[in-house]
Amino acid sequence: MLAAFWLFVGLFGGTAIWLGERIAGGALAWRAAVLPSLGAALLWIPLTLTALWLARRFPLPAERWWLSAGVHALAALSASFVLNLAFFAGEAVLPGGRLPAAGLLAAAGIAGLRFLHINAGVYLGIVALSWMWAARRRPAEPPDAAPTGGAEPYARRLRAATAGRVTLLEVDDIEWIEADGDYARVHVDGADHLVSERMKQLEERLDPARFVRIHRSRIVNVERVRELRHLSHGDYEVTLANDVSLRVSRGRRKQLLDAVERAR
Repeated sequence: MLAAFWLFVGLFGGTAIWLGERIAGGALAWRAAVLPSLGAALLWIPLTLTALWLARRFPLPAERWWLSAGVHALAALSASFVLNLAFFAGEAVLPGGRLPAAGLLAAAGIAGLRFLHINAGVYLGIVALSWMWAARRRPAEPPDAAPTGGAEPYARRLRAATAGRVTLLEVDDIEWIEADGDYARVHVDGADHLVSERMKQLEERLDPARFVRIHRSRIVNVERVRELRHLSHGDYEVTLANDVSLRVSRGRRKQLLDAVERAR
């Protein structure tokens, strides 16, 4: 689907360039207009996948929003330059094409600015659609928590929502949790559920005697730990009851060992 869409865009755009040249009295060959345009359009396949990855890795709003904004601005500029460089390079080497008088790099830079509103707009549109899709997956209500005034101030259940369906997750059944942008992916009995909370929030809401953060992006249920394996250079790897193996960062190793010892 993605390849077919950009193939159509390339063919349509190249034909439009050729027609414009013919109307203006130019002698640009059809293939010298269409093939570079097609090549530049097909570059949008990896660029689209990259944009989707960056949208997930650097979401907005975020705690460091300026970092996300800077990353996407730089990516949009880079995409515009690469696309125009590919177009001019293809046009220069094809029979009937033309080599820009200013040179490939200079021409790509100039055209990159000239068509920046188009190329960058497409990139940012992909990112915005990705954020909108992620927002639709947010739980409709705040996650369920245990009463703070009782004997146990920690969460007993979490709420996960996908496509309008809310799933209540029993904390006792959680095996491990991993970060997923502004969300957390909770693994329960071989399935995973997206929860609209950051790892820091979950770490504060879950019982630290049972749930230990072993990495910046991972939390494990100590009761599901089956094996701790010592690796080289002081590193550790934890294996859960479901055979999932996770690396333990050095700074959190002692915290995990203490929790496992207490769980005995």
